[in-house]
Amino acid sequence: MEFWSKLPAIFKKDVIGNLDYKSRCRLRKCSKSEKNLVNSCPVILDSVNLEPRIGNQIYFSIEQNGILLNDKASEPKLVIQDFLLIFKNRKSEVKFLTVDHYNFQRQPDAINNLVSCLLSDGNNLKLKIQKLKFQYGEIDDRSLLSFVKAMDSKTFDSLAIRKFPIKTQAVLDELVATEQWKTLKELRIDEKISIPIYIFLHLESFSLSYYSMNSADVWKCIEKFRFTKRPIFSFFEIFVTREFSISDILSHFDVRPENKPIGPEYVNNAVQHTQIFKLSWSNEQLFVMKIGKRFLRGAICRKDFLHEDYEKLEDL
Repeated sequence: MEFWSKLPAIFKKDVIGNLDYKSRCRLRKCSKSEKNLVNSCPVILDSVNLEPRIGNQIYFSIEQNGILLNDKASEPKLVIQDFLLIFKNRKSEVKFLTVDHYNFQRQPDAINNLVSCLLSDGNNLKLKIQKLKFQYGEIDDRSLLSFVKAMDSKTFDSLAIRKFPIKTQAVLDELVATEQWKTLKELRIDEKISIPIYIFLHLESFSLSYYSMNSADVWKCIEKFRFTKRPIFSFFEIFVTREFSISDILSHFDVRPENKPIGPEYVNNAVQHTQIFKLSWSNEQLFVMKIGKRFLRGAICRKDFLHEDYEKLEDL
């Protein structure tokens, strides 16, 4: 420790930059000067998980390079303090944050309370979180909106949620107006929604479920992907309860409908039609559109690797 105390700050920062998060936290507790030094060094974490549990506890885990660095349940106040410490340096980042809650029927407001405490203790911090996933449990519309607003819009690019809580037009309009929504690239909503599809067409990729969808809205999705430049592997998929009218969808095509299956199709004939569209902005990529009775899936693929590229997306 004597050797460490004599090191110039610039060398200490180099050492801290190579420490894992757990070691940083230990060093942070040594003294106020070490605390300030650690806070001055950004950290990038692969995965963080927050999970409210019965007994006024929150499970908090951190994973880095496949190694579990933190794995414990504590009282909410301590967990929130530790979580917010990650962002003490404004350049620190979490690549993937998962919020789980398996006992949401017994604790219906647990995630709302967690979000409220995070935001009130965060002193208007902008959280540099790349991907946010609500895997289990429920969150209300205002809590989701507030949490999204707390994200750093230059970092935040992906949201996955089981049940989308926003039902009213006023809250939806407020969400859509945020910079975080405008810069969002990926969205997945598991349970069925009734939100107009145009709300999502700025996204690079999305997966949604509806009770039904008309052929005109299906065509809007296809057109958007054909004529607006997107990265390779961008895709959309839509699942419905009420069967699509395949003939109605094909009637909107501005090219001749040609069923061109790629790779082995499903044995149960789930795919009714496969159309391969040219793209207005690339000669090296194509848009592959598969249409089933209750699902659609379209993807940007390399023209010489259509099956391989599309198959990767089916495994997501």
